[in-house]
Amino acid sequence: MTHLENSLGTPLTSRFLLWCTVSAMFLLAMATFANQAMIELGVLRAQALQVDETYFAACAARGTAIGEYPPAGCHDNKAPLIFLAHQAVQWLATPYDIAAIKQAAFALVLSVAGLAAWLAWRLSPPKTAVFAALSAAALVVQALLGVDVSLMALKTEMIGIAFVLMSLLVCLPRAGLVSAGRWALAGVFAGLAVMSKQTFALSAFALVGWGAFTALQAPSQQRKAAMTKCVCLVVGLCTPLIVLLTWFALDGRVDEFLASIFLYPSVYGSPPTTDSAIKRAIWRFAHILHTLSLSPLVLACFCIGSVAVFARVGESVDGESRAHTAPGLIGIVIPTTFAMLSVTLIAPIFFDFHLVPSLVL
Repeated sequence: MTHLENSLGTPLTSRFLLWCTVSAMFLLAMATFANQAMIELGVLRAQALQVDETYFAACAARGTAIGEYPPAGCHDNKAPLIFLAHQAVQWLATPYDIAAIKQAAFALVLSVAGLAAWLAWRLSPPKTAVFAALSAAALVVQALLGVDVSLMALKTEMIGIAFVLMSLLVCLPRAGLVSAGRWALAGVFAGLAVMSKQTFALSAFALVGWGAFTALQAPSQQRKAAMTKCVCLVVGLCTPLIVLLTWFALDGRVDEFLASIFLYPSVYGSPPTTDSAIKRAIWRFAHILHTLSLSPLVLACFCIGSVAVFARVGESVDGESRAHTAPGLIGIVIPTTFAMLSVTLIAPIFFDFHLVPSLVL
């Protein structure tokens, strides 16, 4: 009996059980996703995943008809990249082809899951990289499907989170170093996320703050190189905004572009009120609780992700694990933790999407 118990407790048996568990979770998530895609592209083929898709499609078609690539904002609080994405779908298909929009949306969801899996792979030790990648992909798909299928629509949030994951991937070091060029590229991806959805500026600002902090903490002989990398990050972050600003200025549409980025978000859904600051704070807190109550699965994942973030930070202080993951891990933990905590207070309606990076950790 003792020999049997020992044999059942071997690392090989534990690894096999872990393989079975993670594989089953991944296959279940993919099967659920495939079933939902079949329904949406079958009996529900003519219905949009979310009403915003019809608005984006109409705005994109109007822009194409009058030669605007992309439209500046259609007098709404949306950044311009979502309209450019819908124009690309219409160029490959036809205007108002809801099925084509759904296909692009599902492809984007798989891309986000793939990026999350890749990020988890890069952050994990070699022995557990496959498990981490499969688990991250499954968690991302389950978090989106477990709340509302409309979260998978071709919207600003999904495009933005894809760029955030790209930015975090580029930040991971190779051979312990991140070149100035990669910092600049990470900034470009972060800037594109902001040009997709303005709330992703939280991650961008945190990334810049972490870059500046690490530059100031660097040894004196390395400080100049570290500051150069931080400047490259800021330049990359500003590049998408400058390019779009120049593009719209050349077309004489700069006012509409700036309004869609800065003005409309500040007044959207905010009628004039004389209520006190305390009363507005209470209403905001109630809104947060209401949002979280609608997403119990995502709330559970948020709690697990938050604990995992700080647990991984604690693990990184011992010798071997720190040598393996800490340089890239800490640079990922700071912006993602800041974003997922801050967005709950600032814009709780976007809570689900800002959760995705934390699921990787």
